[in-house]
Amino acid sequence: MDTQNKINIAPTNGSGIYKISFNGSSKFYIGSAVNLNKRRINHLSDLRKERHPNTIMQRMFNKYGEMNFIFEVIENVSSEHDLINREQFYINILMPTINILKIANSSLGLKHTDEVIDKLKKIAREMANDSEWISKVKGT
Repeated sequence: MDTQNKINIAPTNGSGIYKISFNGSSKFYIGSAVNLNKRRINHLSDLRKERHPNTIMQRMFNKYGEMNFIFEVIENVSSEHDLINREQFYINILMPTINILKIANSSLGLKHTDEVIDKLKKIAREMANDSEWISKVKGT
């Protein structure tokens, strides 16, 4: 399978363990997701907007480009509760170089309180009205 196919074939909406790598580099990232397709889309969205929380991955994306971004499902996991254990298994045996944290962690099942949601909404509204922030995001 060529790289173009790996990039464009969307993974299933099921849960599992995935690997992100870049053609031209031996470095890679291991992660887990309840919805693999949604996670792939979120990674790409953050990377394209240059706001990915993993600065190593962001630098690699900037260096190698989207055409060299590879998202591969390495294991489908039927039980969401097994995701973290399986992710940790792969982190231990494959020793990924892009993972900032070497201990698998997840926000699986995390629900924000109404108070936190209200605070986040307030911050987002303030940022949306901040012309300096908008210019920075747009790169102008």
